[in-house]
Amino acid sequence: MTHNTYRGLSPILPPVVRPSYQVAYVEPPTEEVKQRSETYEARLNFRVNRYDIERDYMNNAAVLAEVDQIIREVHQDENLTVNQFKVTGYASPEGASAHNMTLSENRAKSFVKYVQDQHAIPQQVVQINWKGDDWEGLRRIMEESEFSSKNQVLGILDGTSDAQQRKNQLRNLGSAYRTLLDDYYPYLRRNEYTIGYIARPFSVEEARALVKTKPQQLSLNEMYLVANTYPKNSAEFKEVFDIAARLYPNDPYANLNSAALDIENGAYDTALDRAQKVDLPESWNNIGLIYIQKGDYTQAAQYLRRAAEAGLPIARENLNQLNTWLEDPE
Repeated sequence: MTHNTYRGLSPILPPVVRPSYQVAYVEPPTEEVKQRSETYEARLNFRVNRYDIERDYMNNAAVLAEVDQIIREVHQDENLTVNQFKVTGYASPEGASAHNMTLSENRAKSFVKYVQDQHAIPQQVVQINWKGDDWEGLRRIMEESEFSSKNQVLGILDGTSDAQQRKNQLRNLGSAYRTLLDDYYPYLRRNEYTIGYIARPFSVEEARALVKTKPQQLSLNEMYLVANTYPKNSAEFKEVFDIAARLYPNDPYANLNSAALDIENGAYDTALDRAQKVDLPESWNNIGLIYIQKGDYTQAAQYLRRAAEAGLPIARENLNQLNTWLEDPE
């Protein structure tokens, strides 16, 4: 069940009888199964038209060492149960598309074999996919690059969706195409892998230790409970809500509680931006308080009334206090 907690907001209004408006926080619901996933890229270097992994080729040793470290940390964490290992293979878009599709398939399978040999990932959690020509990757690299011919390359990508026409037009770039082959296409011969896992539930004491080291393993509910072990005006209280908002930028509870904290810290513009992402009565209440601080009492009353009509008691009290003060502000 969701529980609401409210705290007083020190106003900046100058009445004789000073209103004591209440900011709404909401305890996020308990997450029954904490399913998580993290995606990485293994930019292994493959020789043209090859799919076997050569540890000593170019910087493959460093790439594989990073892969090993990432998988080992997740696989050996007693708090986690790995339930997905998804690999997608890609090829650079020179050569025939059908050949590249097969090439990307074989590169993905070679990568999976390496991981299973090194880390004993169970076969039942493995998923293998392949994409062939990595046009999206080429676009992304071009947009981020300072390549002198990047606008020509992007124009070709935008100008036609036909793979063979794109390849022909890119070849006609002359020396620029050679630069693509040498400096950019190798980055497209890669595997993308996603590790999915379930994190076990944590006590408040355990969650308090993890929130600064492995916060991705915590639910919003666990973070909320951790935050409330600290004094309300402490840096630690604020930090936990900031971490929650950063990890879950689209979650309504993370944004609502972070906005509530921003209001109490006087960061009204930031609070408004976050609160407007949330369509809940508690957020309408908080938006009303922001507009009070901004001196827009008409907007404030509209939001507070909306929250009150939705059944939020503190919104009704805040609205009554605002109306009373507006009737006799002196």
